[in-house]
Amino acid sequence: MIPARYREDEKIIAHTIEQIKKDFDRHLPKLVFSGNPAIVFEELKVQVSTALKIIYSQDRLSFKPLLYKIDIREPDMTYISFEELAEKVIHREFKKVLTRKFYSKNSPGKK
Repeated sequence: MIPARYREDEKIIAHTIEQIKKDFDRHLPKLVFSGNPAIVFEELKVQVSTALKIIYSQDRLSFKPLLYKIDIREPDMTYISFEELAEKVIHREFKKVLTRKFYSKNSPGKK
């Protein structure tokens, strides 16, 4: 689950979206948002879910490698809907962003 204090943090949201774009590479269509930070994760979930459906139906050979690249484990890929999988993708990408942020603040030599 994404901590509430970060759900509307525009910098964290922007970095999460950039991480998703980076990992999806050519597989992700242009993302469109309303500009309302309160609903951006729901908007993102719908768009990532749609992208996952398209990838799965059109290019199954790329589907699992894409999820491995994002760091979604095999058991997390099965028996769930594309919406649930999209949520897992967003959470994982969000964790990558927060981990990078945390360690860049706490690394030796940083103040």
